[in-house]
Amino acid sequence: MYQIGDKVKAVREVQERLNRIWQDRREHHEQLYDLHIFLRDAQQLRNTCSSQEVTL
Repeated sequence: MYQIGDKVKAVREVQERLNRIWQDRREHHEQLYDLHIFLRDAQQLRNTCSSQEVTL
C-alpha cells in the first residue's frame, strides 16, 4: 500500500513539472506571436512612410 502512495506522489510531481513546462512554452509562443505582429506592423508602417515620401 505504501508503494502506491509513492507512485501517486511521483506521478503528481511529474504532472506539475509538465504543467510548468507547458506554461513556459505557451508564454514563449505568445511572445513570439506578439513579436511577429509587431514586426509585421512595423513593416507596414515603413512601407506607408516610403510611399508617402515618393509622393512628396
